[in-house]
Amino acid sequence: MATPMLSSSSICSSRLVRVSVFSVVRAIGFVHRSSSALVTRAELGKFPSLEQASISRREALLAAVVTGFGGSLGTALVLPPKTEALEEVKLTNLGIEDVKKVIEDDFISRNYLVTGDMTLSIYNENCRFKDPTTEVSGAKNYSEAVKVLFDSKGSKVELLNIEVSGPRTIDVKYILTGFLNLPWHPFIAPFEANARYTVGEDGLIESYDEEWSISLLEAFAQMVTPSAFRKDAPKVETSP
Repeated sequence: MATPMLSSSSICSSRLVRVSVFSVVRAIGFVHRSSSALVTRAELGKFPSLEQASISRREALLAAVVTGFGGSLGTALVLPPKTEALEEVKLTNLGIEDVKKVIEDDFISRNYLVTGDMTLSIYNENCRFKDPTTEVSGAKNYSEAVKVLFDSKGSKVELLNIEVSGPRTIDVKYILTGFLNLPWHPFIAPFEANARYTVGEDGLIESYDEEWSISLLEAFAQMVTPSAFRKDAPKVETSP
């Protein structure tokens, strides 16, 4: 899986892009945590080895402040409402095929990479999520960041392939397109991405690494261009 390369003359620009293009995600400051989402017993019946799951407590968001870009790009985004403290069933000791099935269902049924609606219970508490522009620690943090970043009404993910590539790795290929939740509603044209999930010895996903078919500069150019100026942008209603 090859990542698009930038020329040496673009290094300074690409570093600036890394700082600014997804600062919406990196600016999320979690002030305090308490507990997280509930995985019901009904969900446990979906996969053969879920009965081996162990129960643990998870922290959830109590307050967060999201600040946008400086200067003319400055804006503020509002996080989803705070969730109540609930007991979570951590799905440890799953077989690699069962983990794959959960991930596949999150893609197909939940469109999770643009909605943030993901099965948190299959991820390690400190799972690392990394793409070409940023790195986020914690599945809950990642989920909340995705909810803030994308307009779910006009965004979608098409899963092209998912496979178990090793004893502890799952590889996926997908196409993502959509709109960002910024005042000028920028449109992100369809692009291909490859990602790898690495599963720990306890059966929980401990890392997610993503690579894109577009360069950082191209991503930044799309993000700062209002969708009204994009002939290829579909007409959709913005999320409230």
